[in-house]
Amino acid sequence: MTGMFILFAVLIIAMIIFSALIARRGDGDSAAYFKNSHLFTPAERSFFGVLSSAIGNEYALFGKVRVADVLSVAPSTRKSHWWRAFNKISGKHFDFVICDKSDFAIVAVIELDDQSHQ
Repeated sequence: MTGMFILFAVLIIAMIIFSALIARRGDGDSAAYFKNSHLFTPAERSFFGVLSSAIGNEYALFGKVRVADVLSVAPSTRKSHWWRAFNKISGKHFDFVICDKSDFAIVAVIELDDQSHQ
């Protein structure tokens, strides 16, 4: 019986904390998020269709892949150097990555130079 009471109390506390976090979302202290309407710009979407047709069934095409998922930072004796290098690529992405379907080895990366890029 005591175990059920403790479980019930923990669930109530978790619900209170979760409710407080949800209520705080729009107060300026934390970022508010919303769903984007599309993954690709119109130019990227058009290019995706052309590229999909061109690569055929031998390759897989992925969009918006983080640079840090394609490139790794070489180990360093100083962690601060590693983190600095990693931070330069962690927030960036390639528009398209083409992989071999058999083992998902990276074949090519493409960065579309359209008007959405600065």
